[in-house]
Amino acid sequence: MRTSKPFNEFLQLETMKNQSIFSIPLNQSRLMIEANAGTGKTYTIEGLFIRLLLEKELTMQQILVVTFTRKATAELQNRILDKMRQAVRMIKSGQADPEEIGDAFLKDLFLHRRKYLNEDLTRLQEAIHDFDEAKIFTIHGYCQRVLNEEVLLTGMPFDVRIHQDDPLTQQATEDYWRRFIQESSQSEEGKVLIESLHQDGVREPADLEQRIRMLINKPYAHIADDLKPIEEYLKAIRELSTERIQLLSEWQTRKNELLEKIAEADLNNLGSWKKKLDLVEADLENESPFEELTALKVVRRSYLDTKIKKNGNAVVQDDFFERCDGFFKLREMLELLPAALIVRAYVDIQSKRENLLTIGDQITFQDLLMRVQKALQHPESGPKLAERLRTKTPYALVDEFQDTDPVQFDIFQRIYDSDGTGSSLMMIGDPKQSIYGFRGADIFTYLQAKEENQRRGEQGEQNFVVLKNNFRSRPSLIKAVNALFQFKENPFLLHENEGFGASIDYFPSVSGNPGIEEELLLDGAPPTAMHVKYAGPGRNKSKVKFAIYRDLAKEIQRLLTNSKNGSLLIRKNGKDVPVQAGDIAILVLSNYDASVIKKVLKEAGIGAVTYSRDTVFETAEADAMYAFMNAVLNPGHLMHGNRLILSGLMGYDLNELEGVMKNDEQRIKLAQELEDLEKKWRTRGFLAAFRQFLVSGRRMEKIAETYDAERVLTNLFHLADICSKVERDQSMLPYALNEWFARQQSDPDQDDERTLLLESDQNLVKISTVHVSKGLEFPIVFCPTLWDGKDLFSGKSAKNPKEVHTDGKGKIYLGDKATIPENIQTQIRKEAVAEQVRLAYVAVTRAKYLCYLYFHENNRSTHYSGLASLLTDPEGRLNRVDYASALKQLAETSPEEIRLEQVVNHTGEEADLGTHGLGSLPDFIPKKYEGREVLKAQRGQFSFSSLVHGGRSEEPDHDQVFEKYFGDSKEEQVEMNTDHPIHLPRGMTIGSFIHAIFEDPNFHFHQADHEDVIYLIQRQMQRFRVDMKWEKAVQNIVNWVCCARVGDLLIGDLKPGDQLRELEFHFPVRKPDSQTLFSLIREEESMPTDSVFRRDLMKGFIDLVARKNGKYYIIDYKSNYLGGRKDDYHPDALKKAVLESGYDLQYSIYLVALIRYLRPRIPNFNIEEHIGGVGYLFVRGLDPAFGEGYGVYFCKPVAKTLEQIDKELRRPIYSMDAV
Repeated sequence: MRTSKPFNEFLQLETMKNQSIFSIPLNQSRLMIEANAGTGKTYTIEGLFIRLLLEKELTMQQILVVTFTRKATAELQNRILDKMRQAVRMIKSGQADPEEIGDAFLKDLFLHRRKYLNEDLTRLQEAIHDFDEAKIFTIHGYCQRVLNEEVLLTGMPFDVRIHQDDPLTQQATEDYWRRFIQESSQSEEGKVLIESLHQDGVREPADLEQRIRMLINKPYAHIADDLKPIEEYLKAIRELSTERIQLLSEWQTRKNELLEKIAEADLNNLGSWKKKLDLVEADLENESPFEELTALKVVRRSYLDTKIKKNGNAVVQDDFFERCDGFFKLREMLELLPAALIVRAYVDIQSKRENLLTIGDQITFQDLLMRVQKALQHPESGPKLAERLRTKTPYALVDEFQDTDPVQFDIFQRIYDSDGTGSSLMMIGDPKQSIYGFRGADIFTYLQAKEENQRRGEQGEQNFVVLKNNFRSRPSLIKAVNALFQFKENPFLLHENEGFGASIDYFPSVSGNPGIEEELLLDGAPPTAMHVKYAGPGRNKSKVKFAIYRDLAKEIQRLLTNSKNGSLLIRKNGKDVPVQAGDIAILVLSNYDASVIKKVLKEAGIGAVTYSRDTVFETAEADAMYAFMNAVLNPGHLMHGNRLILSGLMGYDLNELEGVMKNDEQRIKLAQELEDLEKKWRTRGFLAAFRQFLVSGRRMEKIAETYDAERVLTNLFHLADICSKVERDQSMLPYALNEWFARQQSDPDQDDERTLLLESDQNLVKISTVHVSKGLEFPIVFCPTLWDGKDLFSGKSAKNPKEVHTDGKGKIYLGDKATIPENIQTQIRKEAVAEQVRLAYVAVTRAKYLCYLYFHENNRSTHYSGLASLLTDPEGRLNRVDYASALKQLAETSPEEIRLEQVVNHTGEEADLGTHGLGSLPDFIPKKYEGREVLKAQRGQFSFSSLVHGGRSEEPDHDQVFEKYFGDSKEEQVEMNTDHPIHLPRGMTIGSFIHAIFEDPNFHFHQADHEDVIYLIQRQMQRFRVDMKWEKAVQNIVNWVCCARVGDLLIGDLKPGDQLRELEFHFPVRKPDSQTLFSLIREEESMPTDSVFRRDLMKGFIDLVARKNGKYYIIDYKSNYLGGRKDDYHPDALKKAVLESGYDLQYSIYLVALIRYLRPRIPNFNIEEHIGGVGYLFVRGLDPAFGEGYGVYFCKPVAKTLEQIDKELRRPIYSMDAV
């Protein structure tokens, strides 16, 4: 090849060559194979693998094959092995006439290796014998192998646990959040930092972890926001506060004068905004630097100048108006404060995570890649490691290369960096099908690799091959797809001239099997391959979508009717087969659209199944099954019983649900049934217990009457069968099976046995997202939503970090529409639309015979879609265009392959195919929402946490809810002793862990020294990921709790019949504020709080209700860290901690709930006689060596006080008095 030849011209010439696998060069140091959809990418890998074995005389251990999923790995293994066996059979048969060999590759093998067939036979047989040693991995599997085999060069510790999720980041984030909240809460400026994150949607550690996830997963990307040090933002906050106070004072002093100056000017529409002037003072009194100040905005000089009438008088100059402009400019600086805080958090969390990674035994899949990359980057040992790996596997085939990322590419680059002598990196993929950006796939890495190949190609290497022979689709459909993607220039948007390194080029496909008679026939002739159905313009997207879905259902009905009548057939090898429902697939962009379409099809009498690669453990039925397991294993536990009742397995309708939740007799009957099921599970196995449960009470019949019943029952029995098999094969006891099930839900194994089963032997219309459909093919495909794009700067995506690529580098913006430059916003949108184009390509290329495309014009979403982008010129993308005319032109380019039709819209009319683009629509003028004068509070639930601390009502009343975000209250340094619980790690996890021990139904206070308790503790430590070095400390807690005395009650004497654990309560309340309740409880000044009751159901959980000599006690376990010394748990110190935390209000509410629970159950109930008191056990300080009473806070409130609280909380409109 001449070096002066343009690269694109070289590409075109290469695609015109013979598409034989034997025409692909094997002697290049780098080889890129771009495989159009349907061209047999996996088939090509099989052939290249065998060619390397034979032509390069390699062993199975010397060829590395890498792909990106375990399922793809298994498929490659099976197909390569099967192809080798076919080759052996072909050679053994002594086939003399190559034309009689059906397989194209085997035919070429025979022709090209005719002289060496005997040697090839021996080599293939040896390879088959050694196939177990084949190095076919996922990228993560390969990196794990490298780390395990090259320990000295990589520094990988032994016995690490690999997690699909990221517990280290979670732990580091929670630790940072506690410290941040504690430190920031000490000052007014710090509280503004907290408010800044809160206003930005970061309210808890999970929110923060979600925000930094992209930064963690893409360490190679650069944070591009124009961020300043936090100190500068704090300075701006101080200046804002000072300026606000001064402006407020001046407004109060000069208000009439300033208003007079405004009134004397000639301003437009003064009457419409004049009323805002009355609210300026209220805006200036608002101390928050983040809330919208709509009234103050109108007295800015910049705003007033825009309101001057033509040739009118301006507002007289006044420094106040100019200062208001400066005030808002200062506020604008704070718009990037949340981003700066997130970056600071990310740096801290990443550092903490690295420390945990170094000292711990947990690692994620991403960590595997990072460790290999780091080892290869080492200046001394890195080249040695690369050489060792290259020597072991000199040839590498990387499948689905379009889904790689910079870390993965860097690994392969460093290993295969030689000049190609004796080694080669072969990259196989299709950039047009790069659609997994949300999983970390980076199309720009592919373009970087392509650019490198371009440079090598200019130096004479023939290192780029395009596979264009499509073996999937019929010729007319291939032509239709070519017409769609060649309708406008640069269809995939990313072009080398725009700084992307290389372009995503579209090389038109051709039919790979034009001589094979396989066709869809309608009345004896092939129908038009592509139907484009136009739904017209409109603003009500939901209504138009339903019109499209109904049209789709009608079209499917027509196809199936024609098939039933014998007029629609698939001809294969001379045989005519009627089209079945299972031959039809509907591809959508979201799971929500899939669910809606499924309902529309059901209403039309068409059976459909949602096609998914999820495992059955990721379904709602798995959640219901887990609720069933927990209820059976904890038959007396109210919370688990409630979850089972609400799971849907009981078959209750809403009236029955309300009845059973209020009827004690039904609850007792259910508890008895669950006890019987637990016995059956232990004696007969899980499957027997589950089947008995479903049959009892006609539950299975009731489920069968619900929507999507076949799917639900299929999943339930699939889960039950898997559980039964695991229970039998691994001899699992009930609790062990329950824990195994929970692990499968959190980290499901992706094997075929657990993949969702399809109902009715798959003979249903399939509904799938485009992402799931990749790699599949269907005879007939409907694409009803490819026109529905999304703007990343609106809706739920507005606050998410945005990635963009400029100057060949990835950059991340943490700001939003207000802070990101407009040119960058345009680039971000362009890259998002480019991915939508790739989704459209994947969707339409799934079809074998017939494809339906729907198109609707919606001014909020269409021009962000890939399908719309394909209809417009580059300069018109992301803008309004005349789509109807563009569709007409598209159909005219290929009239035999593309047919344009109308959809009957939601008004009952056909869409107009005239010149009817978005540009002809009247301008949309939004009306400002002024809000309601009164917004009535709705019914809801709250707890002690939400009352005192503003937390969420659904949080359990565990002590660590209050320590959840606050770290140490004391900074003293004390000697660490892992045997003493006073030094246990702090945080919500430890609190939940300790509660779980005492809530476990297998734990009994009077048998705390039994050896089973040690196993129970170890099991819970594993469940909550508590380091085993604390086992002795936890055992001490258990023993000390059992030795604790609360009033006349010794905890260790409690028998099962004298206790209720985790007693859940909820009762109606009035709407008093917390000040009122504290004033009833305390004689001194009440606890300050800003929270006010605005909801009308109180709920909570009492850790333990214990009975002793007819008296009832409330016991609550507290794992709060009060300090590292003995005196911190003295009864006086505990009293202070209780008052500071507001726990006296907590136990008062608990006692009111207990009283309401006992009063209807105990004849002549009396508070003084039947209530023994409250004991709060601060488990870190219960050490008997500290002295009697340490760690125990005991109180028996006065009966009169409890009655006053009960009266205050009562809601008169309810007659129900009990819990």
